[in-house]
Amino acid sequence: MSEDGTALFLSHKAYEHIQEQLIRGRWGLNERISEKTIADELGISRTPVREAIRKMIAEGLLYQVPSSGTFVTKPDRQSIIEMFEVRQALEGLAAEKATELIRATEVRELQRQFAIMRHNSRVFRDSGEKHMTGDVLERFLDADRAMHKLLLGVADNRMVSNIVHNGRIQALIYGLRSYERDLQHIVVSLRAHWKFLHAIKRREGAMARRHMEDHIANSMRDALRAYDHQNRLENEASRKRPRTRTKPS
Repeated sequence: MSEDGTALFLSHKAYEHIQEQLIRGRWGLNERISEKTIADELGISRTPVREAIRKMIAEGLLYQVPSSGTFVTKPDRQSIIEMFEVRQALEGLAAEKATELIRATEVRELQRQFAIMRHNSRVFRDSGEKHMTGDVLERFLDADRAMHKLLLGVADNRMVSNIVHNGRIQALIYGLRSYERDLQHIVVSLRAHWKFLHAIKRREGAMARRHMEDHIANSMRDALRAYDHQNRLENEASRKRPRTRTKPS
């Protein structure tokens, strides 16, 4: 591999690692990340890590403060709304287009992923737990993401796929990982996936688009609830902190 190829590979490796850690919630919003720590974890120099960070800053996932370091971006409420509105429009378009292009093998894969979601929803229901967590949640979300990714691939529009992918990553980082999923939420999500899957199987483009748009709208409401809840907690914590008084000179 050439020098340029090696540098590109290492930069991509660093990017994927940071992105995965962001999704898993390793760093909170507005929390500082360490370039050196990431480089040490990957066993590489800081240069490719710096390149990966620069790309994430351009994407709005991170920001830098001179002489302080790199931090995880905390978006404002309007940014979250705009992000989901873009996803709603583009994923709706992708679902409609998929009804024209999808093959039988891809329909079967959608059905397989939906079956995984349904199975894990039943495991959660039978557990008696209040919220879905742990491996059951991870399997449910992995199947959810796989369905959306497959549809974007079928729609065969690289620009749409890239924009939606970035939007989904931002949603996971900014809010969707933080709200608690009770049984009602899981049932609503499962029903939404069944609706657009059914429309795609029947090649009903307009219905597939409508059901996908409704699903993304519900996701936006969930993300905003999580965002508002987190802000309330932060404001309450801020009010409870003792204020330091300046001594008179």
